[in-house]
This record gives sequence, C-alpha cells and structure tokens, in this order.
Amino acid sequence: MALNWVMLDNSGRKPLPLPEEQMLCIVRRASLQLEYAPQGITYKAEGDAFVSSHRFVFVRQPRPNPADDAAVNSLSVPIDHMQASKYTIPIFAAPYLQADIYSVPQGGLPERQPGDEYHPVGKLKLWFMESGGIAFRDAVDKAKLLWEQRRQAQLDEDALRKCIQTD
Repeated sequence: MALNWVMLDNSGRKPLPLPEEQMLCIVRRASLQLEYAPQGITYKAEGDAFVSSHRFVFVRQPRPNPADDAAVNSLSVPIDHMQASKYTIPIFAAPYLQADIYSVPQGGLPERQPGDEYHPVGKLKLWFMESGGIAFRDAVDKAKLLWEQRRQAQLDEDALRKCIQTD
C-alpha cells in the first residue's frame, strides 16, 4: 500500500494502468477515511475510487494545494492487502465499504517495526456519496477472485517447473 505514490494520467484524474491490469469499477465522489487507531493517525480525503484486477486506488479530487504535503493525494492498495471487506447501507447516512488494510514496506503508512508483535492494520471506510457502492463492492470481490486465480496459476506453474527440473 502506498500513500501519495499513484502515477496519474495527463488529466490527473485516473491512475496509469499496471501491466496486465484491467479496470473493474470507477466511482466518482467518494469519501475516504483510513485510520490507524493505536498510532493515532487518521487520513481523510474526498475523490474518486477505482478497483482494478490488481489494486484499490483512491485519487483525491480536486487536487490539493502542492504546499499541503500532509494531504492524501492518492492511495494504492494491492488487492491482496485489502481484507475483511464489508459493505453497509445505513438508514440515515451514505453507504460505505469497510476493510482492513495491510501496508507494504516503505509505502508511507505505518509499518511493522522490529520488536512489534503485530503488523499495523488500517481501518478503511469508503463512503459512496452519490451511487456505485454495490457495483464497487462486487468489483472488489471480483478482483479478489482474479488475484486468487493468478496466484494459483503461478503456484501451479512453479510446481510444474520444479517437477520438470527434478526429472
């Protein structure tokens, strides 16, 4: 997971695709909150949310003032680092997706330090201010399935290579 590391297209509104990445869902006007309670850190922003076959991406809209280096400009989370997702439709508020987020090394978010017993877990909440929440939830589920299929195919290929090398 990386904070403010997403490469954007010329318009500054969409992430540049990774190799073999397929965009599954885009939701405009979303509100993001990522909280690391034990560390006392909370990130908040308004913008656009994307789910691809490889990752969850959030891009702040409108773009913040360049002098505001504490702002969340973007967030990228590999789909396998987004766990325990849950979609909720409250009666008196906007629907939201909630998930546990595990950071990647040197991604700009709290990491497990030497001597720490547990890996820090960020609590993500993504509110859908206009629409698209159910489609987004379904896209997250599809992305997780695609990731699992890619992982299994790689494991099968590695096992086959190993078997061929030992013969």
